[in-house]
Amino acid sequence: MKSYPRCDFPLAPAEDVAHRLAGSIRSGAAASLIRLGDGEGMVLTRPTPADPHLWASACQHFGPDVEPSYLRRLADRLARAVQSADILGIRDDIVGVDFPARYFAAPEDEALAAFRARFRLRPFDARLRYDGAMRIARLHRYLGRAHLPDGQAYCSAWIHYDLSADGTLLRLMAEAGDIALISAHAELAPSLARLLGREVGSYGVPNRYLEFARAGGESPYPLEELERTCDRIEVRSPGQLFLVGAGIWGKIYCERVRTLGGVAIDVGSVCDAWAGIPSRLAVLVSKYGAEPGQVPDCLRLPQAAEISR
Repeated sequence: MKSYPRCDFPLAPAEDVAHRLAGSIRSGAAASLIRLGDGEGMVLTRPTPADPHLWASACQHFGPDVEPSYLRRLADRLARAVQSADILGIRDDIVGVDFPARYFAAPEDEALAAFRARFRLRPFDARLRYDGAMRIARLHRYLGRAHLPDGQAYCSAWIHYDLSADGTLLRLMAEAGDIALISAHAELAPSLARLLGREVGSYGVPNRYLEFARAGGESPYPLEELERTCDRIEVRSPGQLFLVGAGIWGKIYCERVRTLGGVAIDVGSVCDAWAGIPSRLAVLVSKYGAEPGQVPDCLRLPQAAEISR
């Protein structure tokens, strides 16, 4: 087992990640690539109302009626997915950073100043307020304390955009046998099927967890529903490729696919971009210089299809 107290993760380039994924698909070897952001870091910290700032972030993500027990159970499942992943996506801006634990108890202005001075922020993120900064800092703290399995590889948490922009995702799909999509965008499976000229399986999931929070005040995404989705997943052949865009719960679906012998790639908001939805403004601006409200051409599905040929 390994640990990286300063988050000195050796991030593999996109071409190495693509090569490893292609090898798993060809050989029929189970594998998963999952990515971690500040939302996952918040869950893995197991928030409670005793930490009002972190709890406010949890309520923003999951709705005002979320319970600490729900977050503990979700964190347990997420931690399992992290441990089982063959490739783990890490935010570039937390790599090689020192952020002593004392800042979590420091006054907000002092903690925020230390965060801005120590983390390698994108220009867009320089405006982060305390709550957002501490979510990123807690992801750093979790990964710095985690004991991760030998043989696990690491890459940028934004790898899914790189693999989509240069056509790699579609090339992997073109080379794969069976393909399936786990996403809220039901229209993507037939679109991909037309591009590839063959069937693409589809597992529909809720579009946003807040839909549940707004519907009667119940838990945002009942864990029983998550388990039912896991039970529905069927890997039809060893190394079957699954593209998963389902938020925090998507990491758990990736683990399930791997357990069943498939290859799961956490493509996250690339599904939004393929559907023409610019859902990650900071990434689209910092990586591609996109205007607000626009999806760069290189991330649109028809363009990606042309690149892949």
